[in-house]
Amino acid sequence: MNKQRKQQVVDLIVAVLLVLVALAGLLQILDFPERARMWPMFVIVALLIFVGLHLFNVLRTLFQASVNESQQPDT
Repeated sequence: MNKQRKQQVVDLIVAVLLVLVALAGLLQILDFPERARMWPMFVIVALLIFVGLHLFNVLRTLFQASVNESQQPDT
C-alpha cells in the first residue's frame, strides 16, 4: 500500500511540473505571429487538458485513500 501511495505522489509531482511547463510554453507561444501560433497552441492546450485530467484523477485517488484510512477502525 505504501509503494502505491509513493507512486501516486510521484505522479502528482510530475503532473504539477508538466502543468507549469505547459503554462510557461503557452505564455511563450502568445508572442508568436497569428498563424505561427496555431499548431503549438493546439498541442499545448491538448497537453494541459490531458495533464489536468490526470492530475484530477491522482488527487481524487489520494483523497479517497486518505478518507478510507481515516474511516478504518483501530484494532
